[in-house]
Amino acid sequence: MRLFSGTMLASVIIGAFALTACNGSSNSVNPLPAATLSDVSGDYVGTLKDNTAGTQTATATLSEHGAAVGGALLLGAAGATSIALALTLDTSNALTGAGTMDTAGNACTFTFGGTYDPNANQLTGTYAPVGTCAGMTGGTYTLAQQCMDPVASTRRRTMGLLPHC
Repeated sequence: MRLFSGTMLASVIIGAFALTACNGSSNSVNPLPAATLSDVSGDYVGTLKDNTAGTQTATATLSEHGAAVGGALLLGAAGATSIALALTLDTSNALTGAGTMDTAGNACTFTFGGTYDPNANQLTGTYAPVGTCAGMTGGTYTLAQQCMDPVASTRRRTMGLLPHC
């Protein structure tokens, strides 16, 4: 009887080790695919609604490298006012950063925040001047992406919804 109980104990221990080994591998978490950044490079057209100056036409050209986005936002029908942009894009399609506008020899800085909607190819957000800036007090913008720039971005849209710039 002792031989049987010793063999039984050994079997239980070996079985426990085997289950532990299996359990360890079955509990491993499969990593989720890495989140990717949207491709925001290209040309945009829309409006900027300043709380003081009112609604203005706006065009923008953005270039993207990784999470860094830069470009220019032009205001007015002739693009008389230009704001140089330096933004950061994250995987939730949020853009944050700053822009600088030169008015009569004075540089005005703005903070920019926004969201890119890859389904609508649209960039919407808000901006606010840092300090006093040529009568602009902040407001909102809505820009529709007209084309994408395949040279500036290594990522391509797989659906081909937008033409290349």
